[in-house]
Amino acid sequence: MKFSTKKLTLKISICLFFILLISSCTTQNNSGRDVIELNISAASSLTNALYEIKNEFEKNNTDINLIYNFGASGTLASQIKQGAPIDVFFPANQQYMDEVVKLGLIESNDIVNLLSNQIVLITKNDSDLYIDSLDELLDPKITSIAVGDPKVVPAGSYTKLLLKNLELWQELESKFIFSTNVRQALNFADTGNVDVAFVYKSDALQSNQSKIIYVADQTISDSITYPIGIINDTKNKKLAETFITFLQNEVSQNIFKEYGFLKLKQ
Repeated sequence: MKFSTKKLTLKISICLFFILLISSCTTQNNSGRDVIELNISAASSLTNALYEIKNEFEKNNTDINLIYNFGASGTLASQIKQGAPIDVFFPANQQYMDEVVKLGLIESNDIVNLLSNQIVLITKNDSDLYIDSLDELLDPKITSIAVGDPKVVPAGSYTKLLLKNLELWQELESKFIFSTNVRQALNFADTGNVDVAFVYKSDALQSNQSKIIYVADQTISDSITYPIGIINDTKNKKLAETFITFLQNEVSQNIFKEYGFLKLKQ
């Protein structure tokens, strides 16, 4: 029997996630009132923006404590399929949302298409590399390119689409260093472990160690969607609705904009 470390790692992460969430479903605020924890699984690229929004949200909703579980959207979808006890799913593409909808875990009526983003190419600040066209990545001097694993990382699947459209994916494949999420690809560039990395613009803007040297064309950007939906069996649907409504207000939208996200074109 073949031993799958990938499957074992996923099972362990799900078990730890269950233990963490079940151990404390409610706490108390300073007034002694019960505080309900709302558990949100969200794409790694949303990390900084959602933590800032958490501060604003909890000021106005003192009886709700937002608990985030960040990761690659494909991994988060797998956790949901395995029964991870979350309330809200916020992936970085439509594919993984569609998967959980087809399984009856989220109703399509409970989904809001909230944000968009851009794919960019980055390199370390002290690099003298600049490109005008992605076919310049074929240069032998460029030996390593960080890309999110397209099987689980939406930024990787968008990058693959971009490069396949240019007939460059196969030609560059030997140079790819696949990451488990988009933040890891960013870290590879920041630390100089790769020559360049494909990441979201929202992630690139948070780095003070790397710079953007190429922005993907608008066609790819228009296909990037961040949908958010409520898990059917949550006991906190009203609170989840309150959170999603808050994400659509001016305060939250300005925070998303500050972190490089785009308002989704309707």
